[in-house]
Amino acid sequence: MGMGVGNCVVLGFRFMAMGVEILQQKIAEAEKLSGEPFPPQLAMQLKHMILSHHGEHEFGSPVLPMTLEAIALHFIDNLDAKMHSIVQIIDEDPNSASPWTTYQPNLSRKIYKDGSRSSAR
Repeated sequence: MGMGVGNCVVLGFRFMAMGVEILQQKIAEAEKLSGEPFPPQLAMQLKHMILSHHGEHEFGSPVLPMTLEAIALHFIDNLDAKMHSIVQIIDEDPNSASPWTTYQPNLSRKIYKDGSRSSAR
């Protein structure tokens, strides 16, 4: 049986909390190695980027991206997820004899499989 939406959100919060915890550890390491305090403003901005990168509350972000860098990270993360979905559609396409995938209703189109993607991996 699959995970419910609520469980996925809780799991997402846990991963984000782990990300912030890892960041804290790396900040402590940087301070130890450099002998300098880590800039508190930068630490706050990095934590914000981790916590807001999903972009919307309904996608598991406890906060919305509110800085230029956080918004850019959200868009990059979102684009990466979409491109992964496209690659998966191409890889799993049953229409192997054609340069085109079968019609994808979620995208309202077929996708051209030109073969160059496999060399870019």
